[in-house]
Amino acid sequence: MSGTAQALLGGPAGAGAAPGGVAPGGASEAGAGWVHPAASVTEYTPRGVRVLDAAALVAGVAERAEQWAGHGFAPGDRVLVGTGNRLTTLLDVAAAWEAGLVPVLLSDALAPDSYRLLAAATGAVAGRLTPAVARTWAARGSGPLARDAGTVLLRLDGEPGAGAPPYGEPSLVLATSGSTGLPKAVVHRRSRLLRNAGMHWDSVGGLGPGDRYLLSQSMYFSSAFVCGVLGVLAAGAGLALIEPPFATANWFDAGRGFGATHTALTPHLLMRVLDSGERFPASLRQVTVGGDRLGRTALTELRARGVPDVRTTYGLTEAGPRVATHTPGGTAHDGGLGRPLAGVSWRLGPDGELVVRTPTAQAGGYTDGAYVPYAAGDEVPTGDICEELPDGTYQLVGRARRVTSVAGEKVFLGLVERVLADHPEVSAARVAADGDKGLAAQILPRPGGAGVDAAELRRWCRGRLRAVEVPRTFTLVDPSTQLSK
Repeated sequence: MSGTAQALLGGPAGAGAAPGGVAPGGASEAGAGWVHPAASVTEYTPRGVRVLDAAALVAGVAERAEQWAGHGFAPGDRVLVGTGNRLTTLLDVAAAWEAGLVPVLLSDALAPDSYRLLAAATGAVAGRLTPAVARTWAARGSGPLARDAGTVLLRLDGEPGAGAPPYGEPSLVLATSGSTGLPKAVVHRRSRLLRNAGMHWDSVGGLGPGDRYLLSQSMYFSSAFVCGVLGVLAAGAGLALIEPPFATANWFDAGRGFGATHTALTPHLLMRVLDSGERFPASLRQVTVGGDRLGRTALTELRARGVPDVRTTYGLTEAGPRVATHTPGGTAHDGGLGRPLAGVSWRLGPDGELVVRTPTAQAGGYTDGAYVPYAAGDEVPTGDICEELPDGTYQLVGRARRVTSVAGEKVFLGLVERVLADHPEVSAARVAADGDKGLAAQILPRPGGAGVDAAELRRWCRGRLRAVEVPRTFTLVDPSTQLSK
């Protein structure tokens, strides 16, 4: 382990941080002590700008922790945190740790049934939620324990004192989709999340005091919270939060006012930013793009806008989450996943599925309120079908569960999506089987582009795919939306 990764743990290379270990700057890792004394948080909202230095942030966490501790919860109890991309989310997660609880980090825009499924799976005893979400629980007899600006602390049905993780150190539950398509609860030790964040920042050149990170993605995304919140604050950099929903004008205003040096975007958000036509903040040195494949058109334009350092990333929640980093350079292998982070290795299984071995694999999960240890040790099957490139790296072909049969031929839907996304007038594509009719494609056109139609997309595909892989139908989707999965 090197550089940032070792600094975040404050221990020898390869060692996991124990509770109470030394974090950057000599601070204890207990409670909110993992926050570097040089770190700061700046929150941009329609009501103005709020800045907290490290001391004020730690004090805010301690105050919030007293609120959590005042309701009779037992150590290891799970509490839902679903208040959106706001400072309160960060405070509540850190305060839950300080109070000995296990936070469950959620979106504030899930369907009501998803909240209930995750509450039941984790055995959550309480939730800090938005008023709109809290109202959906009212009919079930769940009463509020406390209220503050924009959030409600709600008593839930979990049994206090039951199902705590057995290893006795701060933990975080992250929600991700399972093989059934239903949300599942993945448990990580905080020390491993901090280690993964350090591995990520080492792979992209490091981060430290004086750097300023603009959090563009929603905080409940595992990579955003681990690398863009925990990793940034533990490294002593400045963190900027923008109140949702994402708006390009707010993003540019915050980036310029904050003097952002680093940010991360999904391909969808990147296309929105590029298509706004606005000038990028002059301070911005590095952009990482993850969550989907980055088309070459977007990469070229991003560099033309003056961003000198562009990286693509690969990972999955169960792995901690980051796995690999790629620095595109205009080669034939730019569709590859890149190189694994230090300490990470990978291989292809017999069916072509990529299997990752990482020291930051999940500790376990929750089912029906019971903690279940992760049985596979440090190996994590990704569910991604890959092929090896000539340089020894891997390229994503499709999802193991996103394989269909057309006219008796096996078709990887991800491969078709990748070809469609390479079209210069396409921001993103989603392909699904349409019964026995073949494939149906949803197309997100590039906003402000010249436009594209089904005939052009069909022509594009025929030169790059087998006949059975060319979609039968193409549906254009409003560029202001994201594609359904």
